[in-house]
Amino acid sequence: MSALLQQELQQTARYFNRKEFNQVIPLCKRILSASPLSSEAHQWLIQSYIRTNQWNNAETALRAAERLFPSAIWPIQLKAMLFQHRGDVPAEMSQLAVLLSAQPDNLGMLNRYIKLAIQKADWEKAQASLQQYGNYAAKNDINFLKLKVFYYRQRGWLDRALEESSALMRLISTNVSIAHEHAVLLRLNGKASEAITLLRRILSTTEHFAVHQNLANAYSDIGALSEAAEHYEKAIRLNPDYIDAYVNLSLILWEMGEKQRYLTHFEKDDVLRSPPKRCAYINVLLNAKAYDKAITSLNEAPEVKNQISGQLLYAKALRGLGLFTESYCALRQIVEKDNSNEVLIETCISAIEAGELKAAENAVEKVLDREPDNQLAKAYWHAVKKSAGQDGYPIDKYTGKYDIFPHWNAAEKASYLSALTAHLASLHSAIEQPINQTLENGTQTRGHLLTSENPLIKTLKAAIDNVVLQFMETQGLDRDRLTDGSGCPHYKGSWSVRLDGEGYHHNHIHSHGRISGVVYLALPRVAADKTKREGWLALGQPFRYEEENMSPDVFVEPALLHCVLFRSFVWHGTIPFREKTQRMTVAFDVGEYGQ
Repeated sequence: MSALLQQELQQTARYFNRKEFNQVIPLCKRILSASPLSSEAHQWLIQSYIRTNQWNNAETALRAAERLFPSAIWPIQLKAMLFQHRGDVPAEMSQLAVLLSAQPDNLGMLNRYIKLAIQKADWEKAQASLQQYGNYAAKNDINFLKLKVFYYRQRGWLDRALEESSALMRLISTNVSIAHEHAVLLRLNGKASEAITLLRRILSTTEHFAVHQNLANAYSDIGALSEAAEHYEKAIRLNPDYIDAYVNLSLILWEMGEKQRYLTHFEKDDVLRSPPKRCAYINVLLNAKAYDKAITSLNEAPEVKNQISGQLLYAKALRGLGLFTESYCALRQIVEKDNSNEVLIETCISAIEAGELKAAENAVEKVLDREPDNQLAKAYWHAVKKSAGQDGYPIDKYTGKYDIFPHWNAAEKASYLSALTAHLASLHSAIEQPINQTLENGTQTRGHLLTSENPLIKTLKAAIDNVVLQFMETQGLDRDRLTDGSGCPHYKGSWSVRLDGEGYHHNHIHSHGRISGVVYLALPRVAADKTKREGWLALGQPFRYEEENMSPDVFVEPALLHCVLFRSFVWHGTIPFREKTQRMTVAFDVGEYGQ
């Protein structure tokens, strides 16, 4: 190699290390014209093309390198790098698979491959690669434990994610990132108080918006709404672009009865200039049924209103105002550009209200063709049929009622009810009903109630487990899909509802469950009147924006410590009661484990 060529290689290396890629490219071309087999120059040239987003030039240079160096590994590595920068996950995974077949113990590549498989939700490849990683990793390998936490969390196996996170914490508890992730998993597994302790410890040394956000979430779960609001506000101050904190603060302030200021953190010029924040703000307005205000906000921001997401918000606001035909027409225009399941279901809803039942049926059946078990689509298929005066689902076949403590005597039941209702009353810290829920004149607990370590709740959960498993069998449901690793039903959510006099639930469904249920803990006396049926559960009557003469398919008389179970796509609501007393329940959804 000539001295001049050697000098040019050294100069190119200096440019490359300084990331001056536009200087690297012409130098590499000059070097390769004199020395075509310089692998260093080929690698620098290809990487510089990649780093400057010159994809076509990078591909051309890679093909030349593959011809010149057919047995070398580095062209495959650079192809993987190219696909990574282009965001082509399948292609990058394909190149990594080739590399791993030659270097199965390359833990860095395995790490990347596993994360990509998880990103694609290709659980089979992710699991096989995790096993491969474990074959080569040292005992207590930190990166291996991190990968397992990530895998289990993304798959929705939160109990297993917490187990691996606990092992990680035993090895490296001082790492802020690991401790923060562990606190989040504690909360997601129903251990909000432990999460609060850990998050407060982190805040003693590290001030970060995400820590405040998750601490607020944990306080919210235990009903400490003032503390939650305080930390949502701190999260916003530390990161004014963190939209979740704005939304959560609005919901908390509403439930605290702070209706004069539940939107003040949104209603600032610098906040509403951001299209994503304005969309979030409008969503809150829709949940609060402030439809006129939502439309005004959309009209103030044409850059939002002209987007599909803004048009969808506008159609929802029109429907809320009772302008059903206008809403349906707006949605028809959206469907031409976006026929996602969400848009099709919204089109179905407005079409029903506008009396366009055939169009509603066509829209919802498109969703069911794609996703036959979509609970919301199944519910609106039933709504279409009922609105047309036809038979929907045979609701009586999709429900069951169970005594959850059949072997207890009356005294035992009374004692347990007294203790349990007193405990639940302490968790009902809200003043107002939730802004985005279906109940009227009542409150709802936050967090995942059935994950509580309280002995009274654990007793209740065990009793519910038994009847849910029975219901799965009678319904012919796949038990393996709806139970966790311990064989217990997988609860997607659980909460207590307290209705006051004239309280009730609008007809609604639970789109994230497969089985939904309610246990009765306190009832108004009038519920015993089989003629009035006040406080009873009504099944099969779809929600309509305007009153219809459709009646429920099934009425269920409530009974203390009895559980009513039904499939989650079944419309259900509560007949209002006028007695000045309370009705208390625990409700829950059971869904697929890992989704």
